[in-house]
Amino acid sequence: MSNDTDKYMVFGLISSGKKYLTQENFGLKINALGKYLKTKQKWTVEQPAGEDASYIRSHLGRYLSADAKGNVNCEAETRGANEKFSLEVQKDGRWAIRSVTHGNYFGGSDDLLHCNNKTIGGTELWTVHVGVHPQVHIRSVINKRYAKLNDGELRVREDLPWGEEALITLGFQDGKYTIRTCDDKYLTRLGNLVEEVNEDAQFTLELISGKVAFKDCTGCYLSPIGPTASLKSKNKSPGKDELFVLEDSYPQGVFLAHNGKHVSLKQGQDLSANQPADTIEDNETFQLEYDDDSSKWALRASADKYWTLVPSSGIQATSIKKTAPEALFTVDYDGKDITIKANNGKYVTAKPSGHLFAISEAVTEKEKFKFRLINRPLLVLRGEHGIVGAKSKTKVECNCVNIKLLHLVYQDGAYKFKGADGKFWDVDNEGNVNMSEEGGEFILEFRQQSKLCIRAPNGKLLKGEQSGLFKANGEDVAPDTLFEF
Repeated sequence: MSNDTDKYMVFGLISSGKKYLTQENFGLKINALGKYLKTKQKWTVEQPAGEDASYIRSHLGRYLSADAKGNVNCEAETRGANEKFSLEVQKDGRWAIRSVTHGNYFGGSDDLLHCNNKTIGGTELWTVHVGVHPQVHIRSVINKRYAKLNDGELRVREDLPWGEEALITLGFQDGKYTIRTCDDKYLTRLGNLVEEVNEDAQFTLELISGKVAFKDCTGCYLSPIGPTASLKSKNKSPGKDELFVLEDSYPQGVFLAHNGKHVSLKQGQDLSANQPADTIEDNETFQLEYDDDSSKWALRASADKYWTLVPSSGIQATSIKKTAPEALFTVDYDGKDITIKANNGKYVTAKPSGHLFAISEAVTEKEKFKFRLINRPLLVLRGEHGIVGAKSKTKVECNCVNIKLLHLVYQDGAYKFKGADGKFWDVDNEGNVNMSEEGGEFILEFRQQSKLCIRAPNGKLLKGEQSGLFKANGEDVAPDTLFEF
């Protein structure tokens, strides 16, 4: 959601021919020929406040249009009468897209798209595929809280989505969604969690005023139920109780200082490396939030305050504004270690007492930290060509269509990637990423919000190609070495 007046959601639209609606970069042509949900297949649905109409915008910023003769194009740079559509959700969750101005339905297949039918036929129905990264937080509209795994249930009780228990992985297949928790189980309409997908664990997704609702196989909708606010199906029609917002899941983790202790906020506002390395609780967990304007990072504490450089050069969690200059830090990578530079140009270090101060002119061992990502025990990596995962027993590729869950195993500043078959990623002498029994150690480098680079054991960055080739031969941070997580 971009502002208070317009509601935005990003989707892929799949035709009756099982292909994605696409706008080509050249000529602004549209077709339904896309095999996968990539950039050209992403469409933003805009729902202005106070209007019943929706507008459908392509990745090139152009709006889908239909004229009185039923011709369709995607060339308009602004919203007008021909760009108004009504999204009519069918019982099976598919959309019928009707021109508000002319009353016709948008449909067709391949490169023969039109908007000239007054009734809904087979080619006028579109399956909706959410375009956000499949690992999200789910926030309830009615109580403004987040879903989190608690006592074997998903309960909507958290003010902040903190820790791995708040991570939700949305699966998508044949127009149906699954809701997977961090312990690799699936939510059912009854509120219980199961290890295998069944009919009760499949939902259709509806867009309502920029929010989403999950409808089960009986036609009822998920909502927070009872004093525990457990997610279960109840009502046959969606009201505010049944509406949710899907939000990006930011990286959260712990910082290990040179003294072997975790940085913590247990002592008031002061940040201090004073907790044992085996202690990981909310006070030791921090969230990385990227600022595009400065290319720096804000570090959020569970108390909902940000790391802040104070006049004494100490680091406290006091700022409520993450873009304040004193709350922004430069994070650099040095092998398995990171360094943190404050707004005064000095590096952060832990004093003998453990308290953090930005007082160092140069980097020594005392200015180095190890960051351990903790809210991705299950990881989905998506590059510009698709999902990263093993297509065979031995080879890892970067253009998979379906979700490939990876188990992330931390080892002293590095990680191992374990696939579903229990084997690990490794790199051979030519830089190919393969599966092996032991696997290699990889380093995660967070570069943008919800995007990272992966440095392989050979010192190169993992790089994806359109063909699916996935190799450790990248030199620089670039679109083909950046992966959403």
